[in-house]
Amino acid sequence: MRCLCWIIAVVIQPACLITMFISADELVGGGDRGIRHAAARIQIRAYLRGLQLYKNDVGAFPTTEQGLAALRSNPGVAGWNGPYLARDINPDPWGRAYVYQSKAGEIELLSLGLDGRPGGEGLYADISSRTLDQPTHRGKYSWGTVCAISSLGFFWYPFLPGILRRLNAKWPVRRS
Repeated sequence: MRCLCWIIAVVIQPACLITMFISADELVGGGDRGIRHAAARIQIRAYLRGLQLYKNDVGAFPTTEQGLAALRSNPGVAGWNGPYLARDINPDPWGRAYVYQSKAGEIELLSLGLDGRPGGEGLYADISSRTLDQPTHRGKYSWGTVCAISSLGFFWYPFLPGILRRLNAKWPVRRS
């Protein structure tokens, strides 16, 4: 029994550490790729603010043909009071231009993501202005749960010897 308890103790800490590292890596989407996804979301939000300011002044969003360039220079529209962005329109974090579409008063701003092709899932998914507020993780457990369980196991590890001693005192090992 005592040997089994110590084997469990020796296995718990590395398992908790591995779980923490895996969950932290997946939390940001796999290193650099997760940072790029976050940067694309930030840029899209900034461009959406500029588009809303444009709409407030002009009365409608720029057409698909005018594109995001209408936020920096007047496309010949009455009421334009820009520029609506302090800086030029940058490409997405993968170096490609954002895709802007305006149909029937609805707009979509899209980064084609890692693979540069429409569609895809996971790290290859497009980053769209329509889905910015949806969670990116679709796992069984939330990140809070994974981090709480793994950190709880890790930080309680120093108390494990005392707990095992108490368990051993309560249920002593019988020797034959």
